[in-house]
Amino acid sequence: MTATVDAVPETAHHVIAYYFHGERRCPSCLQIEAYAKEAIETGFAGELQSGRLSRRVVNFETPGNEHFEEDYKLVSKSLIIVDRHDGTQTRWQNLEQVRELLVNKQAFTQYVQDSISAYLKES
Repeated sequence: MTATVDAVPETAHHVIAYYFHGERRCPSCLQIEAYAKEAIETGFAGELQSGRLSRRVVNFETPGNEHFEEDYKLVSKSLIIVDRHDGTQTRWQNLEQVRELLVNKQAFTQYVQDSISAYLKES
């Protein structure tokens, strides 16, 4: 099941920050999700409101969501940034450093915000 956190319609250039998780949720996985949410909401309130950016939380083990594992080569819980132009996905990135940066909230936040900013600037 996909839990869309924001329900603003997509713009012509739209960036999606997906947090993918499985059925079992360890404390670290929950912390990654919480830090990512905070980094996105504090850094991109205007973009979230305008529809240029959305944040979605997806259990990739829920029936119907299995394709995400192949689409984004998921092997575990992941924060994926997706670039869409006119409804078509043009590129994506797995923010693989979120696990190691979990011990430093400021570095984690900067990493997530810098990654999203780079995608938003590509119009």
